[in-house]
Amino acid sequence: SRLLVDTRSRQIHPGFKEVERSAVGDALLADWVASADAGVEQVEIAYPVTNRDRTVGTRLSGEVIARHPDGLPEGTIRIRLAGTSGQSLGAFLAPGISMRLDGTANDYVGKGLGGGTITIVPKLREPVGPAHGGGNAVLYGATGGKLFIAGPVGQRFAVRNSGAVAVVEGCSDHGCEYMTGGTAVVLGSTGRNLAAGMTGGTLFMWDPDWVAIRSLADTAPFARRLVEAERTRLHALIDEHLQETGSLRAAQILKTWDRESENFWILEGAAGPSQDLEAGHEGVDDPELEPIDA
Repeated sequence: SRLLVDTRSRQIHPGFKEVERSAVGDALLADWVASADAGVEQVEIAYPVTNRDRTVGTRLSGEVIARHPDGLPEGTIRIRLAGTSGQSLGAFLAPGISMRLDGTANDYVGKGLGGGTITIVPKLREPVGPAHGGGNAVLYGATGGKLFIAGPVGQRFAVRNSGAVAVVEGCSDHGCEYMTGGTAVVLGSTGRNLAAGMTGGTLFMWDPDWVAIRSLADTAPFARRLVEAERTRLHALIDEHLQETGSLRAAQILKTWDRESENFWILEGAAGPSQDLEAGHEGVDDPELEPIDA
């Protein structure tokens, strides 16, 4: 009967393959469970990854929280990956897990990050320009933990971040949108509509060419230069980024800190009804800077 004919294509599509879940994610979970059950307190695990490996570390985090509701001490589980990861690398990563990727990640890195640490060090393939670090919606909805990426990321970086600390080296449009907490440091170019609807947390942006300041959304908080205590805090974050990633940009900024610290803006707190650049830049000597047209 034609009603029983299998109508699915018999040609295997080269760009699509059904995979129930990442084998790497399963291996991470199995390795840690075996070590924990054997009484091993700290473990180091290494695997290669491909873009078919999605949500790597998420199942492990679920098991960690099931056994330890408050997470584990920092450095208990160290994961080292190499290659190009699939989407949602380190999603919902639990406290006590640190994950380093030598390579490149796709969208949703650190989605829902809850307390672990993610470090990405891209491989520089081109002779000029920064290496790609992560895709879109990096750190979406994060509540805690840390993220260090020695390269730029895509759109909607740190959207709805409410507690994580992150350092990246550039982002595309809509960065830090609806951010309510945490800290974001951008050591590179930014796209348009930056900090739209940002009602909390702190954004430090490096802007030596006065470009990022013109990309702020109408609903962004006021931008101003840093006071000494904020410079000290930012210096510590960039130094930690350098220690985690070996970033050349971070090293260059710190090498000439007295000069480069003058190139940072800080945004924090709730926004007014519209972005008033003149009021937001009180004390900054730049008579040619004009307010952004709505």
